[in-house]
Amino acid sequence: MVQVDTTMGYQKNRVVYLPYAVGLLMASAWMSEAVREAYRFKGFVFCRDEVEKIVAGLDHPDFVGFSCYCWNTEFNKAVARRIREIYPECKILFGGHNVPADGSFLETYDYIDFVLHGEGEVPFRQLLEGIALNDFSGVTNMSYRAADGTIVTAPSRFYSALDTPSPYLEGWFDDIINNNPGFTFNAIIETSRGCPNHCAYCDWGLMNAKPRFFPLDRILAEIRWFSEHK
Repeated sequence: MVQVDTTMGYQKNRVVYLPYAVGLLMASAWMSEAVREAYRFKGFVFCRDEVEKIVAGLDHPDFVGFSCYCWNTEFNKAVARRIREIYPECKILFGGHNVPADGSFLETYDYIDFVLHGEGEVPFRQLLEGIALNDFSGVTNMSYRAADGTIVTAPSRFYSALDTPSPYLEGWFDDIINNNPGFTFNAIIETSRGCPNHCAYCDWGLMNAKPRFFPLDRILAEIRWFSEHK
């Protein structure tokens, strides 16, 4: 799972963000027994580095997911294109705020197999189950390339519950911290989602979702986790 930071500045000051978005996806996916039985997670790519170095560090991947925002989408494309050249059977997923709400990415970039639209925790879990079963009928909020080459966009659904486990509290970032003792890590804390306003310049406004709040005990537990892990 790939969510690289904004710059390569970590090479000088070794300060980097933990990959919260893809951590949420993995925490959600691992709620499924079918996913746990079918997959072996091989790690996060969270540092921006040379494309060749990143791809060389992958261990024959079957599936790679990319979290896209304005600061890393073009970089993600370069990495994904190179992965497809070296591992042509690897399935590649793009998602995040910088991904269009239709199948246009699939029309433009033949190395992308799946695109998730909107909030991705539940659809990502559904997608991994669908790949394991070779059946995408139950996957929502997704565009994909069918066997005949046509692009299919699944029905969109809004998931109101914020019940995905915390990647911090579930230990998804423990290896990153333990294996990189020289780094200083930044962390995002998410207390709510949605907004009653619909400002055209804001990604939250485009979600058309009423505010939802994470449980206070979860937020406090994450703050304690931040403190314990410096």
